[in-house]
Amino acid sequence: MFKHQTIPTTNERTINSVADFKDYHLSHDGSSMSAYGCETTALVLKNTVFFVLKGDHRDAMQALAEKDGLQGCFDYFLEKLSLAHKISEHHNVVADNDQFSIASNARKYLGHDNITRLKEAARKLKEDH
Repeated sequence: MFKHQTIPTTNERTINSVADFKDYHLSHDGSSMSAYGCETTALVLKNTVFFVLKGDHRDAMQALAEKDGLQGCFDYFLEKLSLAHKISEHHNVVADNDQFSIASNARKYLGHDNITRLKEAARKLKEDH
């Protein structure tokens, strides 16, 4: 279940709500006033890699997380890749940009085969547009 958290130093509630799982979490930001400029839902790998979709995908992603775990959430992200936010870090992974270890962390948590699938999906999406 998605929950807001309390910021310890200010005792204020976070803007985004989070559903925690073992090696990842899902994060929803319903504010268009955030850094993303629109409502977003993110698949976050160990607080190191943020795959961000525009829109509210909480219900679908939480159901997949509970049924199929990280793999189900990643598959969903690939299916919805056309909705990826322009500052989603999957762009760094596709480009093999390892600044801040984004690409290597994605490989670590998702595996080589999933990274290959991501690169292929991104290539195909680019060709189609």
